[in-house]
Amino acid sequence: MRHFISTAFLIFGLGICNISHAKIDLVTLPDRDKTQLTIYNSADLTLVREQRTLTLKKGLNRLEFGWENTLIDPTSVQLRAPRHAAQVRLLEVTYPKGVKGSAIWTIESDIAGPVPVEITFFTSGISWHAFYMGTLSEDEQHLQLQGYVTIYNYSGEDYENASTRVIVGKIHLLDEIAALARRDTTYNKPDGTLDGLDGVIDKDMTAALLGRVLKAEELFIVTDVDNIYLNFNTSDQKSITNASKEDVEMWLENGEFGEGSMAPKIRAAIYFLQYHGQKVVITS
Repeated sequence: MRHFISTAFLIFGLGICNISHAKIDLVTLPDRDKTQLTIYNSADLTLVREQRTLTLKKGLNRLEFGWENTLIDPTSVQLRAPRHAAQVRLLEVTYPKGVKGSAIWTIESDIAGPVPVEITFFTSGISWHAFYMGTLSEDEQHLQLQGYVTIYNYSGEDYENASTRVIVGKIHLLDEIAALARRDTTYNKPDGTLDGLDGVIDKDMTAALLGRVLKAEELFIVTDVDNIYLNFNTSDQKSITNASKEDVEMWLENGEFGEGSMAPKIRAAIYFLQYHGQKVVITS
């Protein structure tokens, strides 16, 4: 049985750990099953929604997505698996230094085989023009009006057999998609510098993910309490020094652990125990 012990450092065994298994073959991006374009003329903006079927293996998969010589905004690209949201997760996106127009997605999958995914992104260079034709009846009593739309594609990417929606109206963009697409590096400013952003790193889940990659057996999480508690900070507070993964999952679902304090640590512990982990210790 895999145990959760509430009494924290990730034990890597670096002296004997072999991480050559991290060299994972790239998954080939297959042809599109279906494509939908939503074109906003006023902003030179098109939302592309693609459906593709990836063949994944259990564990970590790497997928290369390229946009060289197109007007795709790489900062807008997203991938999800709607039918397997709990089993397929996008862990990270890597932009190799010195390589233009390409990114590597690291995808974690609990299942093997074909997985339908949805890829969405913004592009520039696609526009539409509407015109109408009226046909008057011979008795000049009736008029048949027909509307037509012509799509112009100068985006650098073909979208064969795409279904198309055209939008009338104005939207406000902070950045022009074409300018984002033409950047030499994905997130740099035009002068090559970077803007810092405030953010919070979930160090507990990061440790759990790293532990899975390294096939560690024990995870230690250091906090400011000696162990976990039920009914924390109440007269009925109860110290828990040993519990199973199933017990902790039940307590988490019942709201025993506060968000922003113990709950993230518990989720990291559960994740770690789902794979190679054998024991998690939370203590001061």
